[in-house]
Parts: sequence; structure tokens; C-alpha cells
Amino acid sequence: MEVLSDLADDADSLNAEIDELFSSSDAEEYEVRVHALKGLCKMVGARELAALAEELERSAHKKDMDSIKNKHKRLITEYKNLAKEIRA
Repeated sequence: MEVLSDLADDADSLNAEIDELFSSSDAEEYEVRVHALKGLCKMVGARELAALAEELERSAHKKDMDSIKNKHKRLITEYKNLAKEIRA
């Protein structure tokens, strides 16, 4: 239960970090932050979001910003929605 509340509590700051890294095209740090999100999602059973984070992590590793651009907004939206559901 603590992992769930941590995931929800950290959502705004982690989303902001990931969004800022996306905006600055910092693929290396983006990969690190998305990797952390992937791990959190796996711990709480959010498989679809974890899979999306994994895709973006791989894209960041390849520095494929076009691929990231196509899925970044979905990652942010789905993470916000998950956090909202946990808080409810």
C-alpha cells in the first residue's frame, strides 16, 4: 500500500521532470526517469503503463526523439490518470 501512495504522491514531480527532460531533448536523463517510472508501475501492477514506459526507455536509449515525441504525451496522461485513481 505504501508503494501505491508513493506512486501517487510523486506523480506531479516525476511527471514534471519527465516533461522537462522531453522538452529539452535530454534523452539520457529521460531514459533514467522513465526507467524509474517503469519500475514503480511494475511494482503496483500497472502493466500497460509499464510497457509504455519500457518502449519510451528503449527509444531514449537509442536517442530516437521522434519515437518519444509520438508517445510522450500518452505516458504523462496515463501516469496522471493512474495517480488520480490511486488517490480516489
